[in-house]
Amino acid sequence: MAQAFARLGSKVHLLTRSSTLLPGEDADAVKVIHAALEKDGVKVFVNQVIESVDVTEKGKLVKSRSHIDQADRTDKAFTEILV
Repeated sequence: MAQAFARLGSKVHLLTRSSTLLPGEDADAVKVIHAALEKDGVKVFVNQVIESVDVTEKGKLVKSRSHIDQADRTDKAFTEILV
């Protein structure tokens, strides 16, 4: 779904708690899929934990952090969020 929205012109960020997009799948196949998503404009963030989502004047603010490095925190504002 992320790739489809990106191909239609949306800016797409894909966050996953896993260290890879498809845990348990062949690593080489996952690399191909990851590269294809990024080629189509999807920004992929692995090892992420969503801490909160708030509605602000800037949009929907997503606060996330790496579950590996607690100091690695990110705040991003989005127009829409798909779960």
